[in-house]
Amino acid sequence: MIATRTELSSGFYRNENQAFSLEIKEKKTSRSIERLLASYLGEYRFQLPLYQYQYYFSAKEGLIDPNTDESMLIKAKRAIERRIQERRLIHREQAELEGLEKIRLMLVEKLQEDSQKDPNKFLGTGFFWISPSGEKTDGYGDYGFVFYGIVNRFDFNNFHITMNARRIEQGRNYESLNQLLQLLSGESSINFCSDVEFLKNPMLMSPDIIDPEDKIAEIFEPIDEEILQIFERALGRNGQLKPLLEKAIDAYLHSNIEEFIRLFTALENLSDDLLNSENSFSLIQQINQIPIFAIDPKVIDFYSSYTPQQVSGSCGSTSARKTSNFLQELHMSSLRDLKDLLFNNRYEDYECPQCHGRIKGELKGKPETWHKNCPHCGYRLGCAD
Repeated sequence: MIATRTELSSGFYRNENQAFSLEIKEKKTSRSIERLLASYLGEYRFQLPLYQYQYYFSAKEGLIDPNTDESMLIKAKRAIERRIQERRLIHREQAELEGLEKIRLMLVEKLQEDSQKDPNKFLGTGFFWISPSGEKTDGYGDYGFVFYGIVNRFDFNNFHITMNARRIEQGRNYESLNQLLQLLSGESSINFCSDVEFLKNPMLMSPDIIDPEDKIAEIFEPIDEEILQIFERALGRNGQLKPLLEKAIDAYLHSNIEEFIRLFTALENLSDDLLNSENSFSLIQQINQIPIFAIDPKVIDFYSSYTPQQVSGSCGSTSARKTSNFLQELHMSSLRDLKDLLFNNRYEDYECPQCHGRIKGELKGKPETWHKNCPHCGYRLGCAD
């Protein structure tokens, strides 16, 4: 997942979903769960090109998740243990653990160097870490990530790091990844030949780099700003899906796992529609003007009634479980169909009170609101215009 593969694999969701397990062994807070879910939706559903989050840095513990106050080294070890229990390969997880320890040692050395000269010089230190995609046969998608962080401030005895997870679609193109590594580090002699080598070897960013995105866009596709805007409108501070996300978090914290799965299934399917449906946000506004439309019981029932599309990603694939639900078979997962459902706008046949002929209704409701005259006998039905 984009909050680093370690955090994703220690997350939760359906047991058959490789991207999430239903078990969380770390400290559970509403903030930590929200970040895990938003990160998962950002990568697997919105195909988010850039995701930003925060870490603390400790010379002893390395990178620390501020939502749980837990070291990423501990999370990485737990991810390895879980995969061993599941009898799955751990070579990437072991490489990531080595990479996290190297980040700790690298930043400690840089901090000590700068402290001898000017303590403020450590602020602004940048580092990066390339995570190529794993093998398709193991459920990984075609894309990888470039993680880059900047030490941006010091307060309350902690260094704060802003991290960026930059998605790159050509995640197995080692030639291009090595080219990017050389541009960001300023070292031209490095040439890695496997995903494990990249994961084991995070590097300090060259002090000449002002904006890492400039270098990334030289080699890979530029950031799609429209997707960033869609994600912000969906899951930003006042996002359309935030009320539903909060309900899912509350269900999980209260150990109501069945309800959590139902709500998060709705979130996944809604996210797919918001990204892929034409003019999706204008349709949302037509469906309901208030921002809490997503917690309408009809909306939740509709979007939780079928299995989300299977997607491969940085932590394996999502659920492959199939369903015979007629909504999925009839491709009724669009916002336009939901609009009809919310407003009871479905067509309904009814009977003429005069000749008893069947009439195709336009709206559910009283017959006199549907047609002026019966198409069979001409009987005056009501005052509809």
